Amino acid sequence: MLIMKKGSGDILASITAAVDDTEKNVKKLRSVWEGYFRNQERLRKKTLKLASFFRNFGDAEGGSTRELVHIISDTLLQCSELKLSSAKVFDPLGVLPDITRRVKVDVKNWESYSKVERKLQLQLQAAVLKDPTAETVGALKKNADNASLAVANGTKNVTTTASDYQREKYNSIKTACLQFLWNEMTTCARRLELVSAGYEQIHRTTGEFQDISGTLKKVLNAYRGATIGSIDSPTYTTRSEASSPALRSATSMLLARAPSKGPEIEMIDRVPP
Repeated sequence: MLIMKKGSGDILASITAAVDDTEKNVKKLRSVWEGYFRNQERLRKKTLKLASFFRNFGDAEGGSTRELVHIISDTLLQCSELKLSSAKVFDPLGVLPDITRRVKVDVKNWESYSKVERKLQLQLQAAVLKDPTAETVGALKKNADNASLAVANGTKNVTTTASDYQREKYNSIKTACLQFLWNEMTTCARRLELVSAGYEQIHRTTGEFQDISGTLKKVLNAYRGATIGSIDSPTYTTRSEASSPALRSATSMLLARAPSKGPEIEMIDRVPP
């Protein structure tokens, strides 16, 4: 909307200033929107990278984990293909420079016509005061009338152009905003559809697991037997060996020769019969 600046009595200056402000604001709007779309493109590349990581992770894990993680990878890959179109958003704003240029041209023309009219009116007044019957008075009057007509036409052009400018500016920005929100809405709806499908697919996945309890038990028992058998201590082999007559005889001979019982002899003496 064209608003006269406070304290200014020149409406044309106010119109020109309002048009200049609109040009600056639209330029900033395009810049911010372009930055938004650049961020969306960077996010899309990050999504592709994450999808690739999930796929490699699933391949490395294998089994049911591979199927599970590949669902996420496929979902992210499909989401990354949903790219917002910035061209459709900027198209409506492309007509604004032409509209603002027309307004400025019409304002400049009106100012030029107005200066000519004032100049001719002053010349006509001076000629009438000097000699109302002079031949130059008629020519000056005709020129002044033509200048006044040019000013009237210029005023009409400025009025029409300014009104059209307000309407077209509003419609252009409105169309751009609607197009932007439409792109966001359709993209978000499609992304929600893909993510929901991936969620349901993962939720239904149960996984298949191999029963390794028996195999693991055998491996652990074999490892335990190998470890016990490797201990170099004949005194603590098995209970049956500790009760054998040969070991009992060796123990009696040690007890007879030993002057006193030490900790190790006491332990051997406690071997059950």
